[in-house]
Amino acid sequence: MMHIALLGVMLALGLGIRLWGMQQPSEFSPASSLPQRTIAALILPSLLLLSSTIAILFMGHHGEMWGLPVNAWACTIARIAWVWAGVQAIPVLYQHWQLHQWLKTLPILDPAAEGSDLPADAIVHYLDVPQVIAAQMGCFRSRLLVSQGVLDLPPENRGAIVAHEQAHFTFRDPLWTLGLNWLRRITLGFPDR
Repeated sequence: MMHIALLGVMLALGLGIRLWGMQQPSEFSPASSLPQRTIAALILPSLLLLSSTIAILFMGHHGEMWGLPVNAWACTIARIAWVWAGVQAIPVLYQHWQLHQWLKTLPILDPAAEGSDLPADAIVHYLDVPQVIAAQMGCFRSRLLVSQGVLDLPPENRGAIVAHEQAHFTFRDPLWTLGLNWLRRITLGFPDR
């Protein structure tokens, strides 16, 4: 019973955090705090539930906790939660694999030949479209994608775009995005916007 109560409390706390993160900023909560609240509302409920299920699995289902009996139901729910989390990783990883396969079809630019503002040590893929498109793609071996529109920009603009994308590479933003997408998927029943 105790572990079921623990899961119920964590679920309620997670829903409360998610709903708090979805509220519009007020005079007491400036708009500048909205990105931090949104990230916290996305990450914390998932981590609360996953860490609680890990704790329940390690504690087991024999005996008592704080005078209340524990039973096998909570362990079964915890196992189901981790199976669910594993199943939800499959489409996220599949999308990443599809992206990697698509990148393989694009030509690779020689950064030295295209201009000094492209990073010399980066793998740079070329997309032959006139729109300005630049992205850091892939999680484990992130690659830079640039379009013809980016290459046609003046050097100072192109340099700013490339520097921005290099910051994504430095901070491993594509990997963080993969993890956040997985966390969003495993809390499917939570409010999402």
